[in-house]
Amino acid sequence: MPDVRGCAADVFDRLHDRHAPSLTRQVFLLCGRPSLARRSVGHAFRLAWQRWPEVAVDPDPAGWVRAAAYRYALAPWRNFRLSGPLRHARAMRNVPPGDRGLFDALLRLPPSYRAVVLLCDGLGLDPADAAAEVEASSAAAAGRLRRGRAALAERVPELRDAADGQLPALTAALLGQLAAPQPVTLPPAPRVRRLGALRSWGATAAALGLTASLAAAGFTLVASDDERNVPRLPVPKKPSATLAPDRQPGRLLPVI
Repeated sequence: MPDVRGCAADVFDRLHDRHAPSLTRQVFLLCGRPSLARRSVGHAFRLAWQRWPEVAVDPDPAGWVRAAAYRYALAPWRNFRLSGPLRHARAMRNVPPGDRGLFDALLRLPPSYRAVVLLCDGLGLDPADAAAEVEASSAAAAGRLRRGRAALAERVPELRDAADGQLPALTAALLGQLAAPQPVTLPPAPRVRRLGALRSWGATAAALGLTASLAAAGFTLVASDDERNVPRLPVPKKPSATLAPDRQPGRLLPVI
């Protein structure tokens, strides 16, 4: 029989090598931070390997990984490390001067608008598929796309005079031009698999350790409670005599 695990590793490696670089550039446009983009993509592929039986049967494994990377990058608690000006300067470091106006306009969009614009105009998804990926209704995704395009057209001269029918294609071309020069340095796929397996094992060990700790704590509480509440046995009392010694029942009188 073939080595099923080996086949899974080969398929995963091809998926990683084909999509990880372009996905890193997409996530950079989404969050504006190269380091966060790399971490997001690494997290998404490690998670995909941990859940490979689920990802392998998904109709769009690349979309599964992309959705995980987008969720990681847009988590609110990951956006408080740098002040606004410093974050903006680092984001513009590898952006050509001619594209900085578009990138600045893109980062000014609300994150939910930015995600839908990138999915629809940057990747060519229809609003229904984008809605499923960002976990929103089709109407909400369509509204975000419409308002996001309008906001970009107000700030980007190349989009301002474009007709409505030309706006998606022109936006897609500008986004591709913006993402292309971004440098990407990622670990190889076998290392991603090893890290995913180690983290999965660590999470399992931590869960087992927590379960054992809770069980031990419960046993200790029960044992200490038993020690504090020892049942008290009744102390036998000495029989009390209500009659004179010579009149107690069963007492033999001396024979004179």
